[in-house]
Amino acid sequence: MIPTYDQLGYKRLIVDYHFSDYVPGTLANANAADYVNACVELGVDSVLVYAKDHWGNCYFTTPNYPRHPNVPQDLFGEVLAGLRENDIVGFAYFSVGWDEHIARRHPEWVMRAADGTQIRRGAPIDDRVTGRWRYLCMNSPARDYLLGQIEELVTNYNFPALFLDILFMNPAGQICHCAWCQERWRGQHDIPFPASYTPEYLTFITGTLGRFQRDVKTIITASGKTIQITHNFGLPFDDDDYVAFEFNALGRNFLRGSAIAKIMRAEAAGREVELIGHRFNQDWDFTTKSPVLMRWEAATVMAHNCALMWVDQPHMDGSFDSAALATMKASYQVVDDLAPHTRGSEPYAEIALLYPARSMRLDPDQELDFVGAYRLLSELHWPFDVISEEQLNPEQLQSFRLLIIPYARHLTPGAVTAVAEYVESGGRLLFTYQTATAGLSPDPLPTDSFGMVQILGPGIHPASFLRPLSKYRCGNDYLRVTDTIAFCALTSTETYATLVEPNITVTWDQWISHNVAPGIDTDQPAVIHGAWGEGHFVYAAPRLFAEYGRQGLSSIAAFTTALLSALVEPVVWVEAPKSVEATFNWQGDDLVVVLVNGITNRPVRGGVMMLGDSPGYDAIDEIIPVHGIHLHVQRGFVIGACDMRGNPLTITLESETTSIITLERLEQYDVIRVPSLIRPSGTRNDTKKQIDSGENSDVSA
Repeated sequence: MIPTYDQLGYKRLIVDYHFSDYVPGTLANANAADYVNACVELGVDSVLVYAKDHWGNCYFTTPNYPRHPNVPQDLFGEVLAGLRENDIVGFAYFSVGWDEHIARRHPEWVMRAADGTQIRRGAPIDDRVTGRWRYLCMNSPARDYLLGQIEELVTNYNFPALFLDILFMNPAGQICHCAWCQERWRGQHDIPFPASYTPEYLTFITGTLGRFQRDVKTIITASGKTIQITHNFGLPFDDDDYVAFEFNALGRNFLRGSAIAKIMRAEAAGREVELIGHRFNQDWDFTTKSPVLMRWEAATVMAHNCALMWVDQPHMDGSFDSAALATMKASYQVVDDLAPHTRGSEPYAEIALLYPARSMRLDPDQELDFVGAYRLLSELHWPFDVISEEQLNPEQLQSFRLLIIPYARHLTPGAVTAVAEYVESGGRLLFTYQTATAGLSPDPLPTDSFGMVQILGPGIHPASFLRPLSKYRCGNDYLRVTDTIAFCALTSTETYATLVEPNITVTWDQWISHNVAPGIDTDQPAVIHGAWGEGHFVYAAPRLFAEYGRQGLSSIAAFTTALLSALVEPVVWVEAPKSVEATFNWQGDDLVVVLVNGITNRPVRGGVMMLGDSPGYDAIDEIIPVHGIHLHVQRGFVIGACDMRGNPLTITLESETTSIITLERLEQYDVIRVPSLIRPSGTRNDTKKQIDSGENSDVSA
């Protein structure tokens, strides 16, 4: 199923109304005409219109629920009508988990920490001037109160989709210990209520949230209307009709946008994906991002064939910021430029990278391994995509030449079996550390670590070293690692790197200089390569990808790249600087590679003489053009290529089987389009022509 965005559209907008009535005159000038005119000026396809905000104020006509005192009119209904008159689709926004009116009226419905205190945003109180919302528990009677509001809204108004915001139960990783949760837990389990995240508790909270969404769908069905629903934030995505998530770089992670795009596409499994960005420079600060940064974010979204929704918020009186509107309108030009090249497209990927969302909920530190792997693959410009735990099945794995599991301790028995069978039938696997050593349910795993290695126990030193074999050394004789594990191989393997213990055990009384140094090489394998059936695997005892995330050391990247190359060589890839991100798609029989030129300013954190923990924020405000980007295509028949505007590109034959397509100059974003490409053989996800003809070769050993 390929998303078409016929209903969502690509150019989306939400105008936030999270204003309390503490400031006199708040929203006094809010009116539907100005709202609709702003949307028309922006040229958006659809708008998310506030039905209810975080304070619990309703903006639709209701005799039963709180209204904002300065907005007595039916603003929600009037805006929907005005949008409809201008052929713009109006959706409904509804705040679920934050409703300050009802939280204050019924404090017993608020989520509770283990000590009985209310769970709130920004608690314990920090020095930021930000919302202190209390989280409502969806196992408390708040659930029925909220469903009653939704029933009234759905019954009295017509709109195609309902956006449920703040629908999650793990703020800051905390567990709700309220009486309602404990009572429901006792009805489902014979074991004590957990003090920390466990697989059982994860199932408990996702079940609670899924139940709320299904209750909403029951209300919609009873109304006789057809209304899609989605929610924000996180698991579960099972009951969403389309998937939405916020993707801001937040001034510090400029891979986050593309990573979230791929993660949400994996969770959506063919449903449409909406990525939500803010026009604000920082957290609703009423300043606007640089136009260059907003165009970069828009290009990243469109490269992945996702819908873009900007978050705006009017001034306190309800009027709109003209400068913000102009900046958003300019960014929508990126959508217009790239949509013809990505609409109706599907990802082209030779490598699958697992994002183990449930395992990470149980151990958030695992996400660093994913980030390091994502960073490396992005910098290599190899065609890869992110997959979810649900996609660890034989049918979907067979599409990829290589599966990377950076670190996922908790997997299901079915996933473990599917991965082992994938490798046995000819696939390639790279995994690390304690992957697949625990389950997500009481059911035991069929075997730990896919049956390929046996974990013996954690390393005894807080820091140690890898010593790659001479042919794999890439600028460093030793690579420092923080986390490693003792293991033994369960099949015949080749050693790629050995473990080197530190030369001293540091105590309060003995140390050498400022850090430990490599000691004696133990000859104990730390990274191995083995055959498994018709396939191959590489196992690394340390968390190699996490180390790349922590250290950013080119020698770690080079060594890890050598491990990948021992398993596969890409058939299609881009040669470009690390600042460029390449996204690979099929649009029909055309290969479309979207190139986005990224950050150029130097990251700065804290002070100069006194670094400390001072805050820092990076914003893209200029783009330096990149010259000479090359797309390599092996074993594919290239008859021509062009850029985003249709200008022909130079094609050179490196060999009888390899073509190189050159884009001479990249400004902020562009496209390399290879029309009517006979899809390269050896990619395992060959489709259409090659599947029909029975071709499916593999270029790796």
